[in-house]
Amino acid sequence: MRKRGFTLIELLVVIAIIAILAAILFPVFARAKEKAKQASCLSNTKQMGLGLMMYISDYDECIPFYYAPYNKPRPPELPDLTAISDYGMFWQDLIYPYVKNLDIYKCPSSKNYRGTPREYIGSYGGNYHWVFSNGYSSSLLIRNLMDFLQPAETFTVIEAQSYITRADPGIPSSSGGYWGLVNSRHNDQNNILFLDGHAKTIADSVARTESPNWTGQF
Repeated sequence: MRKRGFTLIELLVVIAIIAILAAILFPVFARAKEKAKQASCLSNTKQMGLGLMMYISDYDECIPFYYAPYNKPRPPELPDLTAISDYGMFWQDLIYPYVKNLDIYKCPSSKNYRGTPREYIGSYGGNYHWVFSNGYSSSLLIRNLMDFLQPAETFTVIEAQSYITRADPGIPSSSGGYWGLVNSRHNDQNNILFLDGHAKTIADSVARTESPNWTGQF
């Protein structure tokens, strides 16, 4: 009996089928991988919420500044950013004694400042002006938790490209661009910490909407 091999047409059909299956399955695998990163990111957000609530409890219900002078000895684990900026303490630094883990400030899907000393402040932004006030500005007083009518609905920390953020389009920078933009990294979803300490995942469209969730005043 004569052995019969595959014809060119048959080989092309098989290759086409494999290519179609790959085109279908690869996005599914990518979304599944991103879902796992999203779960890890949400865990980070919840831990930040615990740290923030402990800070607020220790400081008579006062919310920390997003950036402020700080004259106490700094924990040695925190990178020294003096060479980069007029370094005070970011809100991440202020709640660090309660969380004791720099890695929770880094979203697994974030590339912000990757591999630099600023890496740990580049994944999550505090709600600029409405929740976290500026310790260097005399016009912005320390806010108290009691100032907010519905803390359980108020955006406090949101995935962003800098350590502070607000409703789009972000905050103009001195270089002419924008920083503080919302950055939803997980299949068009964003992990958000609310002012009562709970965290949940919401749609990117909701996170970017200018709504009372940014101000806390409903």
